[in-house]
Amino acid sequence: MAYQDFTFDSVTEKFSLAREERANLFAHVKEREPGSVLKSVLEESVPLGIAIATEKARSEMRRASSIKPPETGSRGFMER
Repeated sequence: MAYQDFTFDSVTEKFSLAREERANLFAHVKEREPGSVLKSVLEESVPLGIAIATEKARSEMRRASSIKPPETGSRGFMER
């Protein structure tokens, strides 16, 4: 099945998953400004991800940089 053909309903049915929906799941989480490292990584990787010809590749490219961060020490991507 093509990546673009997946739907939440079809996956839920195929794998016998149960839906648990919550309103305002992250309402208690304070918004934070992304750190300079994350901004820099996204500035470099997002254009390439958008330029790639397939939806799957574009999606993976946009997320890949944030999954395995570069060496940023203990601070990570978010400013403290």
